[in-house]
Amino acid sequence: FGHDVPIVTLVDGHPHTLAFLGGPIACLGVHRFGQSGDLEELYEHHQIDAESVIGAVLDLLE
Repeated sequence: FGHDVPIVTLVDGHPHTLAFLGGPIACLGVHRFGQSGDLEELYEHHQIDAESVIGAVLDLLE
């Protein structure tokens, strides 16, 4: 792919793990650790749930 292709990365770890990919990129992940809860709550809290991923994609396409 070229460097002008938008990329959304999603890691349930630190978001900058894949930041080296370059180009228009949105790196989603866990910025702070230590929270507890079920996966759905934690993914929403860290903005790595489906709604947040869709939002990141739409933001890159604008």
